[in-house]
Amino acid sequence: MTIRRIYKEPNETARHLQLKKACLDYFTAYDKLLNRPSRQFAIKARQALRQMRKAATYRAKELLSLYSDFQNRGKEPIYGAHDKFSKRLNREEKNYGKEKQKANEQTIR
Repeated sequence: MTIRRIYKEPNETARHLQLKKACLDYFTAYDKLLNRPSRQFAIKARQALRQMRKAATYRAKELLSLYSDFQNRGKEPIYGAHDKFSKRLNREEKNYGKEKQKANEQTIR
């Protein structure tokens, strides 16, 4: 199993708590629907499911920012080590800065 690099400290964000609440709302409404079938509980379960999907999309982006090499260029990981791919990204980033600087110097002249 590969050790993944993590660049940021994981924490409970507001989106995490929003997703947690939406999940609890859904499971509560669905349990009530199973015990006492009614349109009201079906609607509440469906609405909670929509909130779960919306919160999960944003939460997935937050989690991706913890370990994505592209979003964390130039940063040192707090856990794990650089591999060939992330080292290449860092080299490209440094070279891109130098190339951009050369281009700026040439346009100024």
